[in-house]
Amino acid sequence: MVDFRKSRPHPPFYSNGICVERASALKFLGLHLNGDLTWRTDTATLIKKTQQRFHFLHSLAKELLVSVDTLHPCVVCQLHCSGKDSSTEEVLIAEQFFIIIMQQVKNFSVEYNPIDKNNVFTSGDYIAGRITFDVTQDCKIGSLWIKMKGKANVKWTEHYGKTVVVYHNKEKYFSIKTFVIQDGEGNNIVTQGCHMYPFTFQIPQQDLPSSFKGSWGKIKYTLEANLSRSMRLDSKAKTHFTVVHKGSRDPAFMVPQRSIIDKKMNLFSSGTVSMEVTIAKTCFLQGEGMKVVAYIQNRSSRGVRPKYCLYKKYSYFAKSKRRVETKNILKEVGESIPPFTGHTVIRFITIPLATCASIFNCNIIKAEYRLKVYLDVKYASDPEIKFPVIILPALQGSDEEHLPTNPEFEANSKMGATYFMQEPTASLPRF
Repeated sequence: MVDFRKSRPHPPFYSNGICVERASALKFLGLHLNGDLTWRTDTATLIKKTQQRFHFLHSLAKELLVSVDTLHPCVVCQLHCSGKDSSTEEVLIAEQFFIIIMQQVKNFSVEYNPIDKNNVFTSGDYIAGRITFDVTQDCKIGSLWIKMKGKANVKWTEHYGKTVVVYHNKEKYFSIKTFVIQDGEGNNIVTQGCHMYPFTFQIPQQDLPSSFKGSWGKIKYTLEANLSRSMRLDSKAKTHFTVVHKGSRDPAFMVPQRSIIDKKMNLFSSGTVSMEVTIAKTCFLQGEGMKVVAYIQNRSSRGVRPKYCLYKKYSYFAKSKRRVETKNILKEVGESIPPFTGHTVIRFITIPLATCASIFNCNIIKAEYRLKVYLDVKYASDPEIKFPVIILPALQGSDEEHLPTNPEFEANSKMGATYFMQEPTASLPRF
């Protein structure tokens, strides 16, 4: 309780018959409050903490075998021109030392070797690469490790009035961590110069979904390297690599798809239109041409025009909720069919190479595709037919070029690894 009355002295204050103790100072929420409502105690405490921090710098400067002549020229100029005392000189030496130790490890990076001309991997492949960094002067490494992991995560928000609900879910497939340099084992001193540490991992032989990135979710596979040193910030580097799921060419997906629709015209036109559409199969490769055969019977009083649309349908799942993302990939328009005529129209639609492969073996992300064939009828609803389409990755080259090989392992013989792998999930789509 704070008493703002100006009367002196203040009479004792009683609560439930007990006299409340009077204090000259009080610490509340990190602030030191004085009885006279001044900041003297709080200011003195902050100054004391600051002096304790600077004492560490002074001690560090005294222990260093660093003279003014070894400092950076700008620091030497600052010392001589400003005429600073010895304590200031020690602080500047300590600051210069921190600059030096923070720059001991530079250009820390991790990279991998492409496995083929497409630079894509599948389950069971070996991925080899290297960790590289430059050392400006001899230093001791606490540990150096490399981790390969694969995971999927989704996240989106929904607004219910003034309430914002965040939907988030994740799925972890594997995590493999290998130590190149382990703390407490052997001589961990690295000399000045450029250093390279090779590594090799085998991607687990399990039913992994293809790499994916959508509006509210992604499936990614990464290589992460970390170098730790005592009393320093860790040096970190990360790179992504692409994994594709080859999929299964089930015979059921290689048979033709066929559908028929009839529609009666109303309002501004009369008669009927019918359309019978056939596509060769369900599974297609990226970049492959899709042959669409449509027999159109126009018995109406207006001309109709066939149109084609290939679109994606991505689904994200979290907290028993589903978020759907749809977007057209390509659209094509055919020639007009005159009234009271019938034509067979053949169209070849090429699936773009950049299209993501279909995903059915992930529990939180699903990537599907549809081919919509419809007739553009003026002043009437358009009759349409939709076919499910499965897109498989187009891995160029023969299978021999992509066989998993185990390159010679050149890294430190003391490397150890920890593993986490998820059980495979069912992957056959159902329509």
